[in-house]
Amino acid sequence: QMSSIQHPVLIIGGSGVVGSQAAAMIRRLHPNLPVTIAGRDLAKARAVAGKLGVEALAADLSKPDLGLPETARFSAVIVFVKDDWSTALRFAQRHGIPHLSVSSGAFEIGI
Repeated sequence: QMSSIQHPVLIIGGSGVVGSQAAAMIRRLHPNLPVTIAGRDLAKARAVAGKLGVEALAADLSKPDLGLPETARFSAVIVFVKDDWSTALRFAQRHGIPHLSVSSGAFEIGI
């Protein structure tokens, strides 16, 4: 149940074109769901997060911990950027949380 989620859903790439639209839709459909927008550009992530009333963090897909604070906890990871290393997937697996990658296979849909 959505209301029982304590940790935010981490949206990596949530400040890009598609990711920010998806984050806005998630906020509209589930206004009480905690969300954290993460991306390479913290200023851009903060700009989108500020409009949605959610948190923002910098994320680095080249690092196993995604460059996130060690104390940060999430209920799920949604990825809207190409994750060539599957770092976000491994991060989610280590933390035992759901993972959804929207971008990594999107090119296959158009073939």
